[in-house]
Amino acid sequence: MLAPLARDHTAQVRFVVLTALMVVFVLALLAVVITITNLDPKGKTTSRSGTVRTYYIAAEEVMWDYAPSGINQITGEPFDSVAQIYTASGPQRIGTVYKKAIYRFDTPKPIAPQHAHVGILGPIIYAESTDEIRVVFKNNASIPLSILAEGVTYITDIYMPTGNASVTSASSVLPGDQHTYVWRARSGPTSDSDPSSSIWSYYSQADPNNPFAGLVGAIVITFPGNLVQKVDAKTGITYNALNDMDQEIFALFATFDENLSNFEQFLGPDSGVDPSNAAFLESNRKYSINGYLWGNLPVNVSVTINAKTRWYLIALNGRSDTHRPFWPGRMGDLTFSEASSIFTLDAITLFPGEEKILDMRATATGRTVLMCQVAQNVRAGMNMAYTIVP
Repeated sequence: MLAPLARDHTAQVRFVVLTALMVVFVLALLAVVITITNLDPKGKTTSRSGTVRTYYIAAEEVMWDYAPSGINQITGEPFDSVAQIYTASGPQRIGTVYKKAIYRFDTPKPIAPQHAHVGILGPIIYAESTDEIRVVFKNNASIPLSILAEGVTYITDIYMPTGNASVTSASSVLPGDQHTYVWRARSGPTSDSDPSSSIWSYYSQADPNNPFAGLVGAIVITFPGNLVQKVDAKTGITYNALNDMDQEIFALFATFDENLSNFEQFLGPDSGVDPSNAAFLESNRKYSINGYLWGNLPVNVSVTINAKTRWYLIALNGRSDTHRPFWPGRMGDLTFSEASSIFTLDAITLFPGEEKILDMRATATGRTVLMCQVAQNVRAGMNMAYTIVP
């Protein structure tokens, strides 16, 4: 006959059993938490590794014309006396053409009509949350430049100098050099009340005035499974887009202060202009949308009636870059989501360096405008025409 277990030994066995049960419970709970963490806002299970997406982007120097048509494209008439403050060229005025550095694809590729309206804005970087983004940046400009991104986590950098091999800073890539930035997309939509994507900026940080030179681009991050390749029906060109949207429009509201640009533009030696003159300084400030004044965007922007259209709004980070984008005429229903609330509106405020998203369903056809309601910006031509089509 077996002897009964000692009291203390029985207690030890109970302790071991209870501990094991607790461990099993904690592991099960942890598994549930991990599963919930890996659910995107639409309820799909995601992989933490994501997809590796590589973009080849270069900085290029160009002569940029803020008003290439030479007229007010909103009215179809010549520039009036106020507009000529910002557009007239002559012995004491530079006009509308300035040397700038802008981001472009490093390898020439056809641009789909759906993205042709972005103007001075750099290539749109698309990713899904948890994706790895690799940006191979080539500095083809004559000054040190870089790419600083919002909405991502920095993983590593790979620097490939062709000149001074001792310079390895991601924040200052020398002319002719190449740098690979490796990021993790992190700041996508977080709840069902959020839009299905978020918008962020990228820009050069080698010098605080680099954005005034034209170095700014956009990053769109969406939930896993919502980023697709669409094909333009007319040209056959493929492009990145959101699966749940019919159209996406980007609008950079920017006061490009050419007085602060890294690239100096000079008048003739006999101009006699005082470079500190207030009127001269104001003539060199360009109040633009996507780098154009008075509707001079060279392409036609169209919105299809009743289509799901997303507007991505970006403000440059200058002192004069508080903007109020405005859609006059009640041509559609505009909604803005914030803090789990949805608002219907026709104007919204952007502070310097801020990005916002509005969704539209156009309800009437016709030609209309997107403009900035800030008085100075209205006066100086910060507007863009678009057409709502059947």
